Amino acid sequence: MKCNEGGQLLICSTSDCPLVYHEKCLGSEFICYKKGNFYCPFCSHSRALKEYLEAKKKASLLRKDLDAFMRNVLEHQPAKFL
Repeated sequence: MKCNEGGQLLICSTSDCPLVYHEKCLGSEFICYKKGNFYCPFCSHSRALKEYLEAKKKASLLRKDLDAFMRNVLEHQPAKFL
């Protein structure tokens, strides 16, 4: 994509991303700053997907821990509490 416009370029903070953009060419809804870094739409999506998958995996592991805990609690409860 070539806009033939001048101005300051935004350089994606992902180390292996070759993309640069003019802020006005992206549009404000596509600009993603995180902790002072700029991430292009492609890298923003990739980062968000990675964070989502990591959170989903963590939630699954926590759910398994909770299930094991609850089974353990129920197995050791006196019959009158069940």
